[in-house]
Amino acid sequence: MAPPIAPRAGREYRIDFFRGLALLSIFINHIHGNFWGGFTQRNWGFSDAAELFVLLAGVSSAFAYWPRFVDGRWPFALARIGKRIVTLYVAHITMLAVSLGLFAAAYLRFGDPWLIELDERKFLFDRPLEAIAGMANLTYQTGGFNILPMYIGLLLLLPVLMLLARIRLWLPVAFSIALWLVAHVFRLTPPNHVGAGWFFNPLGWQLLFSVGLVWGIAFRDGVRMPYSRPLHWGAAGYLAVAAGIAWFALWSTFPELPSWFWIDGFDKGALGLFRFVHILALCYVIAWSPIPGLLQRWLGGDNPIVRLGRNTLPVFCLGSILSNVGLIIRRTVFGLLPEAAPTLSSLVLDTLLVTAGGLLLYGLAWFLDWSREEKAARRATAPALAGAALPSVARAD
Repeated sequence: MAPPIAPRAGREYRIDFFRGLALLSIFINHIHGNFWGGFTQRNWGFSDAAELFVLLAGVSSAFAYWPRFVDGRWPFALARIGKRIVTLYVAHITMLAVSLGLFAAAYLRFGDPWLIELDERKFLFDRPLEAIAGMANLTYQTGGFNILPMYIGLLLLLPVLMLLARIRLWLPVAFSIALWLVAHVFRLTPPNHVGAGWFFNPLGWQLLFSVGLVWGIAFRDGVRMPYSRPLHWGAAGYLAVAAGIAWFALWSTFPELPSWFWIDGFDKGALGLFRFVHILALCYVIAWSPIPGLLQRWLGGDNPIVRLGRNTLPVFCLGSILSNVGLIIRRTVFGLLPEAAPTLSSLVLDTLLVTAGGLLLYGLAWFLDWSREEKAARRATAPALAGAALPSVARAD
């Protein structure tokens, strides 16, 4: 069995590629009830694009913040983390406000109560002052707009994880396992607007983020993932069983766990055990398949999916808003509910929505790449232009 291909010099396009796939899956899945949502990752196992997104966020953090942290420039690393947290906070508030505004405008135009009653949107219209305060302190989150607050929580924990990694590379994972267990045993979670907890509990999801961070640090340093034949076949078998359960909806075959059993195996909010194991098994099987080598030879910076993954936050924000636009169109123009059975006309509509949304997301990613390239070109030519102007100035004097 050949080991996985080592990281290339320069930007790692494979990470961008899988982040792009996760972003596309999130966009499609959030148009609830659309036909193409039946073919994304969530239909083939216990985990979905959220797990991939968080794992790769940890890997990306190893590339973005670890080098400065480990070589003594930790104040700069902390400053970059703080800047990113502020950016995420502003992005979350902005897209949540835009989303709620879209549903409010659609309700005023069409008068359909469905538009404001689902996904915690009704709370804003019933108790606006509390909702606005909750938006500011992150306790008010609606469906589809709860990932970035969790990511903020993960970045707040990142300095601790990197400090532990400086001591021993395995320490962040050991710490995260302990914190994950405590969060499950005592049901710890940040509070939300109704006194329950965040849908994505960062105290649970930090375990996956920590694994991604350690994996990314090892990957940067050229440490190859160890291979075990029993582990490989066990992971493949687990994926096969999970695929059968998910595809044929065999969830009812599992007995209901007693109330005292504190590990929620399939719970998404706190990162249930079975979901966590599933994403790890999926990554292990992919890592020891021909896929990484093929992607390394095939991918380039201009690949459409790589472009999406390279511009994660803007693409995610626009995709989240476009998903809600798709929901509004399906409901107000065609009268479709998420639970409605697919028809030929709904298939055509869903195809148009997904295609148009995907093109808009790619257009945004292309524009952002082009803007960066233009700025880099101007910076590169500015010194040359300034130097070329000096002789003429001297002659003028």
